[in-house]
Amino acid sequence: MCISCVILPVCAEEKTITVVDDLNREVTIQVPPSAVVSTGMATRFLSYLDALDPVIAVSSNDASNPVSLSGAAYKLANPQLQNLPVVCEIASVNLNEELITSMNPDLIYKSDISDAKEADELSAKTRAPVVTIIKGGLGTEQDRNDLYRNLRLLGEITGKSEKAEDLIAYIETTIKDLNDRTKNIDDSAKPSVYVGGLAYKGSHGIESTSGTEPALGFINVNNVATGMPSSGSVSKEQILAWDPDIIFIDLATLGNAKTGKTAIQQLESDPSLKNLKALKNGQIYTTLPNVWSYSNMETPLANAYYMGSVVYPDAFDDIDPKEKADEIYTKFLGSPLFAELNAQYENLAYLNLDF
Repeated sequence: MCISCVILPVCAEEKTITVVDDLNREVTIQVPPSAVVSTGMATRFLSYLDALDPVIAVSSNDASNPVSLSGAAYKLANPQLQNLPVVCEIASVNLNEELITSMNPDLIYKSDISDAKEADELSAKTRAPVVTIIKGGLGTEQDRNDLYRNLRLLGEITGKSEKAEDLIAYIETTIKDLNDRTKNIDDSAKPSVYVGGLAYKGSHGIESTSGTEPALGFINVNNVATGMPSSGSVSKEQILAWDPDIIFIDLATLGNAKTGKTAIQQLESDPSLKNLKALKNGQIYTTLPNVWSYSNMETPLANAYYMGSVVYPDAFDDIDPKEKADEIYTKFLGSPLFAELNAQYENLAYLNLDF
């Protein structure tokens, strides 16, 4: 039996099942659903399972132009999403219940919700079953457990259980490979590393970082921000005090270009950063956005191979990071997407920047 959800046959003729969602609610639904409203992380998860066909409405972030600065590979792989009606803003804000009701869906996936009563009320108002979806991610074991539970739950609902299990196995195998390559490297041989420019509710400058950045964790690096929350900002003075050997810039920072405060612009022009060891020694590198409109699941794995090739070149001498990225994108989304994603970010990904 699937450990992430309980499947109870109701009536074979009616083709219904009962699942237990992320708020421990028993929800009876028609399978496979034919008209689905998907909000929050659910759309991204469905894209990984190649199960978007029944989706008739989405959140605003799902429907935005996939070739704009987004860093969301699932939208590039599924440009049809931009033609669907929008029923809420990102994070399921301002949900248009009247529009949803008029579309007569047979299932609603609702993210960003922690109250079972709220989900029940939405179901009553729209006359459609509501299945809640916790975000999930890659950063911690709990994040991965949430991710796997959701993939299995959606796999049961969409008839894609085999695809879900295959993807989970691939993620685990990939993380193991990254760990195996680096777990025995002596701490004395590890350079200190900082990642800046991470997205969190928008784009930020070099001060935005993470103590649990997934890609760095997969390759066992000496992350100078270890101990910080999963997302947050530090002062430039703190970065100077850490003075890391290597700095990675998450290209989500380019969304901050109009302010003149992308991490790249800061390193180019901010006098207070000129004494950074990494800048003096030419150790500034770029990665694709780990986070944009919620956490990407495939990009941190791809970034980890590139970061590994920079930090521990001998351990990754058999890897072409761009080819590996395309393998990962193909596994998750059915096509190689590195070049398309990179084009959104001025073709700056996986480069050693020259200042």
